[in-house]
Amino acid sequence: WSVLSECLQINWYLTSHPDRAQHFITDTMSLSLTCAGDSAEWTVNRFSSYGYLTRCATWGSMTGPTCYINGQSFIDGVYWCETATGLFSNAVNITGTYNNTIVDFPVHPVTEGQPVTLRCKWTTELNLAVISFYKNDKLIQNDTRGEFFIPAVSKSDEGFYKCGRKGRMQRSAGSTSPASWMSIKGDQEPPPLPSPPLPSPHLSPGQFSGFNKEKKKQKTLIIPQNFRENEENLRKLPGNITPTVRHGGGA
Repeated sequence: WSVLSECLQINWYLTSHPDRAQHFITDTMSLSLTCAGDSAEWTVNRFSSYGYLTRCATWGSMTGPTCYINGQSFIDGVYWCETATGLFSNAVNITGTYNNTIVDFPVHPVTEGQPVTLRCKWTTELNLAVISFYKNDKLIQNDTRGEFFIPAVSKSDEGFYKCGRKGRMQRSAGSTSPASWMSIKGDQEPPPLPSPPLPSPHLSPGQFSGFNKEKKKQKTLIIPQNFRENEENLRKLPGNITPTVRHGGGA
């Protein structure tokens, strides 16, 4: 899979293609940044689930605006783009799995009022499978459709989602995907500013918030509950970034 970034008015974005939060570990993936200005200034960073802050050159290959990564590599972490002068893109939380099941939904926040479909995908077929969807570990659908449709999302739909499948006529235990956070944002975007500031994306587990340095506000890197806190590597984060841990709650 690949992660792409686009420039929309004043903001820089790191987006995903395919646009999903989870990926099979066998996938071939790349990270790509396309934005205003000299793209050679940008690099893709990752704060891994083991607490290590590294650049693309450590686990991939940066060619122009594109970071190429071997799909066989460990990929779990928070990814964002950054320049030497301190500009940051939004961030995305990517999960890779060796299991044969993933839950497929957008890696970026879904806008309130918009429809979204969560799909359960797998690498091996299972005849007459029953597909279960969970939100915050609570069962929300259990049938053979393999999709969970929300016609108009609201903030109450935000949470950790996963799916699992099990054959009706087989003794196989089936498989369950990891859980990933689906974020919901408001339908009103802030008015454009006269000069390009750092973006301020919606905060959620695994996401990064950047503010204009001129306002002297602090940046916060929110780490999912299952991320290990590594004090040595957390100290390597820029001085104006504060890492915190967000725990998953109930439905």
